Amino acid sequence: LDSRAATERARSLYSEMKRKWLISPDTVLVDTILTAMIGGRPVGLDHEDVEFVLSVLRDGAHLEWEDGQYEHRKRAVRSVLTGRPGDTWKNNEFASRLMNERQPEDPLFAKKGWNSIDSGFQLWGGSKGNGDADYDRTAEGEDDESSVDSFLASKGWNDIDSGFRLL
Repeated sequence: LDSRAATERARSLYSEMKRKWLISPDTVLVDTILTAMIGGRPVGLDHEDVEFVLSVLRDGAHLEWEDGQYEHRKRAVRSVLTGRPGDTWKNNEFASRLMNERQPEDPLFAKKGWNSIDSGFQLWGGSKGNGDADYDRTAEGEDDESSVDSFLASKGWNDIDSGFRLL
């Protein structure tokens, strides 16, 4: 959905369909809504959008899907929620269970002996103030008050002045 107005109309119609007309969604409707809401939207998801997506996904749990299809939708929604602040989904019981459930191991990862990485993790910094005392310390064991990345400092690496000048 490419605008807030279209999203609001979709939420309103979905709610009316369920409550006023007592029409239950089918897999095609659930799939269409999830695809429209989380698939390449130019407009970000606000709190109401997240609640709507979770509601549609919850309704889809009671439907008959082909093998693995509902799990695929759950993974897609989980990936959207991963990058969002926790308060967006922690107060929603369904979302909390979705985010905390153990995901089955990807067969390709198992075959190659790889492990997965949470895409919300910032590998190369930006972690200041995350509350992890071990990570927020330098290699010398002192609190790192500078802008030096504590990950690099923990490895004994430092900033390099390349001497390269633009002008």
